[in-house]
Amino acid sequence: MLEGRTLYVVQNNFNRVEVVKLAGDLGSGVVDHLITNPNLVVPTTITRVSGRLYVPNSRFGAATPDAIPYQVVNLGKE
Repeated sequence: MLEGRTLYVVQNNFNRVEVVKLAGDLGSGVVDHLITNPNLVVPTTITRVSGRLYVPNSRFGAATPDAIPYQVVNLGKE
C-alpha cells in the first residue's frame, strides 16, 4: 500500500509488514521499520480505515482451510 512516499509491504511468509520510506521520485527507498503482531498468520494485503492499519490473514497451507475462521488483524495506528 502506497501512502505519499511511504510504502507498506506485506511479507506473508515472515508474518510482518515492512514500512519503506521512498525517495522523492519513488524509485528507491529504505526500510524504516517493521510492524509485527502475534496474530498475523500469512497476511495477504493491507489497508487503512479510520487511521488504523488492517491486514487479513490467509488460510494458505492449512490442511482444513474451511475449519479456520477468517481473521482481519488490527495493527493499530501507524
